[in-house]
Amino acid sequence: MGALLLFDISGFFDNVNPERATQVFQQKGFPDNVCRWTQSFLMGQSVSLKIGSTLSELCDVHNGMPQGSPLSPILSALYTASLLDLASQWTHRDLTLYVNDGAIFSVSKTTAAATASAIQGLEQALGWLSRNGLSADPAKTELMVFTPRRSNPDLVEGHIYGATYGNNQRVTTVTTSLRYLGVHLTPTLRWDTHIDLMVNRARSTIRGISILGNLIRGLDFMNWRRVYNALVIPTLTYGAQVWYNGV
Repeated sequence: MGALLLFDISGFFDNVNPERATQVFQQKGFPDNVCRWTQSFLMGQSVSLKIGSTLSELCDVHNGMPQGSPLSPILSALYTASLLDLASQWTHRDLTLYVNDGAIFSVSKTTAAATASAIQGLEQALGWLSRNGLSADPAKTELMVFTPRRSNPDLVEGHIYGATYGNNQRVTTVTTSLRYLGVHLTPTLRWDTHIDLMVNRARSTIRGISILGNLIRGLDFMNWRRVYNALVIPTLTYGAQVWYNGV
């Protein structure tokens, strides 16, 4: 049996601590000039808000990294590297991170044991986040259990997690369908739901690009093919590395 627990780091880019990031770089063995440059890059920032034509005064920002910068994904990966190091010591469960999206997968003989193991891993992840000035969004925490197709999954609801790190929080959703990085999963790992959704999106895209022309005027066949290959094919084949089985 397996259990997949998804969590989301709240405001990840906005809450990265410059001093902690510099310490991470030092621990990784980067030269002092690189560590100082990293701290300088993350500090001394200011922001202002614009609503309509009204622009607020500049406010100093003491935490966070600029979103949209080509350096931000690299810095974020290094910032959470020690969390992955912690998870590498786990047994019968593992952790993957894609920027602020985390996934804990555990296996055991029963769904209850697999679920308990996944939640235990989440508790450790929450502890690391708390120590590094970050937190997870309880509303975006989802749990799915994987069972043989002929059995009924004994979904385990209401497990408490994170009690050591503040107010009691709960795994808010034990679901039979969830999306991770754009791929839709089901407990039996059948991909009908994902494929149906992608097909509907592709149809909507085709209807949308129909305004570009018709048989009398608009794009010629060669440009239509380019548009189709650029917009429709990527939608239809999204996540094919996961769900396509050759049929």
